[in-house]
Amino acid sequence: MNDNTTSEKLDQLYASAGSKLRKSAGDFRERQKWVKAVDELTDGERIVYLIGILNQQVLNGGFEQYFDNRYAIFGYETADILDSIKATRTSSLLRKALGIVNIQKLHGDDYKEYVWETLIGEELIDQLEDLTDQYYDEDQVEDLELLTGNYLKK
Repeated sequence: MNDNTTSEKLDQLYASAGSKLRKSAGDFRERQKWVKAVDELTDGERIVYLIGILNQQVLNGGFEQYFDNRYAIFGYETADILDSIKATRTSSLLRKALGIVNIQKLHGDDYKEYVWETLIGEELIDQLEDLTDQYYDEDQVEDLELLTGNYLKK
C-alpha cells in the first residue's frame, strides 16, 4: 500500500466509524449508548476512530479538551491501541494525562462515569498543558497515520 492508499483507507475507516456511530449513538449524549456503539465498530474502525479523536482533540485544544469533551472515556483503550501500533511516545503522554486526571485510579465503568461527569479543574490544567506541549513537539512527534496503516496491513 502506498501512502495515498493508506491515507484513503484510514479516511474510509474513520468515515465508516463516524457514520455507524451517528446512526447508533446519535448525538453522544448518552455515555453507555456511545460506549456500546464504539464497542460494536470493527477492529479497524475502532482503532482509527479512537486514535483520530485523540489526535484531533489534542491538536485542537490540548489534553484538557480531550477530557472536557468526554472522549477520554476511551482513554485507556486508546493507550492500549497506541501501544499495539508501536506509538509508544503518544501512549506514554496519554497515560500521563490519564494519571493526572484519574488520581483516584478508577477502572472500567467507574472511570468512564467519572470522566463523563467531571470537567478539568484549574489545578490540573497546567499539568495537562505541559503534556500538550510535548504532544506538539515536532522533533518527537510520531507519525500516527503511518503507524496505524502499518498495523492494519498485518
